[in-house]
Amino acid sequence: MIWPFFRNHEGYGSLGYYGKVRKAHRVMCILANGEPPDPKLVTAHSCGNGHLGCVHPKHLSWKTIRQNRLDANRHGTGNAPAPRRLTIDQVEQIRASSKSYIELAAEFGVKVPTIGKIKRGATWTEPRSKLTLEKIKLIRDAPETAALDIGRALGVDSTKVRKLRAGISFQGIE
Repeated sequence: MIWPFFRNHEGYGSLGYYGKVRKAHRVMCILANGEPPDPKLVTAHSCGNGHLGCVHPKHLSWKTIRQNRLDANRHGTGNAPAPRRLTIDQVEQIRASSKSYIELAAEFGVKVPTIGKIKRGATWTEPRSKLTLEKIKLIRDAPETAALDIGRALGVDSTKVRKLRAGISFQGIE
């Protein structure tokens, strides 16, 4: 069941609903399934044809953004990259690079505004101010007990020292 009226540049139908412009598939999901049980939930299409304007009530359900992205990938319609966390090493590479924001975004699999925020210091402020790349390497290369002592001296808790040593990425160091 394809929305026969206005559709945006992505193919999703739009309409006025209670004084606001809404996506047609979301309004149909509300009518068919009631309001979302959690305001963070999004309307998901089981058919994979949301981008074509599908508003069939039996194809619509409430899901998390992650569940909806997984569905879109299964349908072969996923066009947005999955959320990705950068490592501290990658952030340092981004800061040191003279490449354009567009080139860096493509290289690291993130959006252009993310590169801008990293370059401006609006995000990932802690690795720059607290832990330098050299200090991170020191923690990673030291034996575990010594790494914990080094981390403690730098004000990094033991859980994050273990994550650094295991190569697990996380945003910032508190």
